[in-house]
Amino acid sequence: MNIKLLKKCIIILIIVIVLILTILLVLINIEKNKKPDSIFKQSDETYYEEIQYKKYNEVTYAYINDQQICNIYLMDYKSNMINNKEEAYKKLDKEYREKRFGSLENFKNYIDKNEEKIYGIKLAKYEVKSDKNGNRYICIDQYGNYYIFNETAIMQYSVILDTFTIDLPEYIEKYNKSKVSQKVAFCIDKFIKNINIENYTLAYSMLSQGFKNNYFKNQASFENYVKRNFLGKDQIEFKEIR
Repeated sequence: MNIKLLKKCIIILIIVIVLILTILLVLINIEKNKKPDSIFKQSDETYYEEIQYKKYNEVTYAYINDQQICNIYLMDYKSNMINNKEEAYKKLDKEYREKRFGSLENFKNYIDKNEEKIYGIKLAKYEVKSDKNGNRYICIDQYGNYYIFNETAIMQYSVILDTFTIDLPEYIEKYNKSKVSQKVAFCIDKFIKNINIENYTLAYSMLSQGFKNNYFKNQASFENYVKRNFLGKDQIEFKEIR
């Protein structure tokens, strides 16, 4: 082989090797400086700063009294009666719901009939009672209507809308401690109140079987009698028991 040609080949080979190494170094340097392909931002410790106590960032505790709680529950249930009748119906105490209304349709009719008063409901009086089952908030609006909230947890409750459809513990106790004449008055009052709110099913169930057999053999005849004689007139009331 020609010595000159050999030298040229060696020089060319060295040049090629140098070029390849140079290219590799450039690529490695580019890769090192390349930012990671990620959606997460890298934390920068230089931005961490301890929060200093200042008056405006102090944690404060709000204490709500019984009156405020009563008003919150009353307004919450009022809102449900106006805007979500199904939810308002579900919040009724189960036993009370069945005895007073019996169906969602009857409850909706009750709301429609009392719509004007429901829109104007305001807390007028309240009482709070506590026992092993929780708190009971007894609210009375400006019309004298009752809203008895049995609280199971914060903003979790069942509600009763009167004091006579079902036997409440405090009224059973009061009844048991009363004289015979007072017990008679309680029963008559309960009967009359159910007629006044047109709960004919419960009122009819309070009649003795003998009286029903002689005068009202079924609820329909009793209901017709009440509507014929009392509907559209002042509500029934009694003044004394002899």
